[in-house]
Amino acid sequence: KGVAIGIVTSVCVLPSILLQFDKYIDKFHHKVLLPDLTGLAQFTLNHRKGFIILFLLMFIPAFYAQQNAPVYYNLDRSLPRDMPSIVASNKLKSDYNMSTIHFIILKDELSTARVRKMTEEIENLEGIESVVAYNKYINAVPDFFVPQEIRDIFKKDGYQLIMVTSAYETATDKVAKQIDHINKIVKAYDPDATVTGEAVLSKDLINVADEDFKVTGYISIFTFSLVVAILFKSVSIPVIIGLSIELAIFINQGIQYFTGNAIPFIAPIVISCVQLGATCDYANLMISRFQEEIQNGHDRITAVKIAAKTSYSSIITSSMVLFCATFGVAMVSKIEIISSICLLLARGALISSAIIIFILPSILETCEPLI
Repeated sequence: KGVAIGIVTSVCVLPSILLQFDKYIDKFHHKVLLPDLTGLAQFTLNHRKGFIILFLLMFIPAFYAQQNAPVYYNLDRSLPRDMPSIVASNKLKSDYNMSTIHFIILKDELSTARVRKMTEEIENLEGIESVVAYNKYINAVPDFFVPQEIRDIFKKDGYQLIMVTSAYETATDKVAKQIDHINKIVKAYDPDATVTGEAVLSKDLINVADEDFKVTGYISIFTFSLVVAILFKSVSIPVIIGLSIELAIFINQGIQYFTGNAIPFIAPIVISCVQLGATCDYANLMISRFQEEIQNGHDRITAVKIAAKTSYSSIITSSMVLFCATFGVAMVSKIEIISSICLLLARGALISSAIIIFILPSILETCEPLI
């Protein structure tokens, strides 16, 4: 929505504002702060073979690092440690060795003997601290002797509740295996029973998110390639731009693999989409200028040099704006999920601009006959 509104305002509103305030723009005009970047363009072309080799050498390690970068799904981890709820949760973990609670909801018609047997099996599982069940504590006492408010906690509307305390943290491999074992035991006694709780929800989230992110990743790459192919009337240009952008994304996310710092699970898909869009703008600008110079009759080396020289200022300006906007939030925010995403976006802006400035011109010069 933001992109669509931005296009409308840039196309319809901005030209009118520029015309209206033209005299003030001239009045406060100053020299360009960025230096002449002709030397940088010449340096890139002089070392184009080296940059092509660097591009090829970096791709596989960057892809591997990106695929294996650590992520976490426990959103509690992203909250400030001094929040009252986090302080209380940590105290429960330290004082009572309680990390996660699973809730089992099953039919009330299950006999006391079978419920007791089921709870014993669950208690024997590794990592289980305690099991709280109505039939475990109210043994031979008839229901009418137990106060209604106590019964309502554990039994209501034909169902009963069992609470299982686990020593394992949410969104870990240990708790995922534990949940599978609990499910197997519970379903053996009541096929319609439900196991839920924070850890169970997180386990479902991991399964759904992994599949969704793969699908959305494929869709974003396909639609990006389709739009660029239509725009440039070329099949090769989407491949060239796509590989350059993907390298920048791989490097950005792959840094987490080498540093060992886990990022929230939502970050990779956000970074991929935003960095894909931002870097596409940089690349489209340079390729458009390159094609114009080729059509003007220049050879490919001259065309790349002119395209690079005239595009670098816009690319550096755009990337620095994105960097400053996101880096500031990353430094200020106390919520780790926000600071992580903003820090990745800031770093991605710099990496993307570096890839477009140094590597894309080399690829364009080399692949011009194919284009």
